[in-house]
Amino acid sequence: MDLFWMCFAACLASILTFFSGFGLGTLLMPVLSLFYGPANGVMLTAFVHFLNGVFKAALLRKHMQTNVALKFALFAIPSAIAGSWCLFYLSDIAEEPLFAFHEGRAQFLIDPLGLVIGVLMILFGLMELLPRFQSLSFSPRLLWLGGFLSGFFGGLSGHQGALRSAFLIRLQLTKEQYLATGVLIALFIDLTRLPYYLFYSHNASFSAIEMLPVLLSALFGTWLGNRYLKKVSIQWVRNAVAAFLLLSGLAFLTGFHFS
Repeated sequence: MDLFWMCFAACLASILTFFSGFGLGTLLMPVLSLFYGPANGVMLTAFVHFLNGVFKAALLRKHMQTNVALKFALFAIPSAIAGSWCLFYLSDIAEEPLFAFHEGRAQFLIDPLGLVIGVLMILFGLMELLPRFQSLSFSPRLLWLGGFLSGFFGGLSGHQGALRSAFLIRLQLTKEQYLATGVLIALFIDLTRLPYYLFYSHNASFSAIEMLPVLLSALFGTWLGNRYLKKVSIQWVRNAVAAFLLLSGLAFLTGFHFS
């Protein structure tokens, strides 16, 4: 039954990206983390994000601005390794909670990784929701900083899209070039963090065969959305998704779950 709900959530998250404007990884990570914990949730979401990126890259390859992507990647790749190292370091020291208490069936197990992931989810959720943050942009001279930040947070929690967009938006790219270059940068980061995740993960609580239906469900949702839906913004859907992300961040922050 858990596998059914994970597949359903993965497909729904993929579809909702076409309505809400939030990225697939932003929506899927908290759902998978409910079943597998934060570290494994980030790692599993990275696989889905990578496969989805390959699909998009095949569609948009003619519009990729390789020179821009390489400037990003020069700083994003080493910082993605640093972010991935931080993820597993925090996961290792999270074996013993900093604080724990019970209230009925509810448990609150506060640990370092949950605190960090919770804060990041709330911050990036606000960045992608509030108009003031949506219009945030940086000078093209700071492209190196965009690479560093998007790589680091991509490795740590998978949140890279909002930061990447803030640094690409002022480069005078066409819509197609903007999207295609962003996909290529994301692939550079995913190709850096995935091997690190696989090599250094020693607490994985899932198997590749077990997760295959979840991955296929997410890709099916992406295909379904791309085939039948227009890139529209329904405000109540966006608000509902944003509320879910903020509540999920709060749950991570407090270590809340049911016993």
